[in-house]
Amino acid sequence: GDKVLPSMFIFTEKRNPDDSVKEHKARLVVIDNSKSMSGDSVFSPVVGMETLNCALSCAALIDEEIERIDFSSAFIQSAVNEEVLVRPPKGYEEVDEYGRQLCYKLKKCLYGLQQAPRCFNEMLQKFLEHVGWEQSAVDPGLYTRVVGGEWYKVLVWVDDLILIGEDIEVLTTFKAELAETFEVKDLDGCDGE
Repeated sequence: GDKVLPSMFIFTEKRNPDDSVKEHKARLVVIDNSKSMSGDSVFSPVVGMETLNCALSCAALIDEEIERIDFSSAFIQSAVNEEVLVRPPKGYEEVDEYGRQLCYKLKKCLYGLQQAPRCFNEMLQKFLEHVGWEQSAVDPGLYTRVVGGEWYKVLVWVDDLILIGEDIEVLTTFKAELAETFEVKDLDGCDGE
């Protein structure tokens, strides 16, 4: 595109349960208020609440294992699917020899970019299907796979996954597959942070 989007830094503090500061974070984000994107190009399917409730209820009823995965900086792990130009944040501006302001051409998505969730979801879908998971025709946020006669489920919520299945070893193996391709944080079941 020929429109240059502004950017800025967002500074946050992550806190411990006792309210002490755990870490300081800075994230470069795009301010994308454009109306040019169609709904299909920004929509990212997430698991439906009915599917989520049913899967968790059934898992609890039959005592299945439940694990959670968080993708660290998920959107910047996915490639931009079109040309996006971004103006550097205040204080980081540069000009060329003619005095024109330089901008960044994104290779990866940034938070705030309208199509970032969709780009990440497309990359995740390709990965899941490549390693043997099948997307549900009814709920695109649900993936299933049969291992050793048992059904395993992956529930996708933007950049978080819930893994459900009988054998913790199968889930652990899948988490290792994820970690080989993506930067992920294992939240150790549904009682994680």
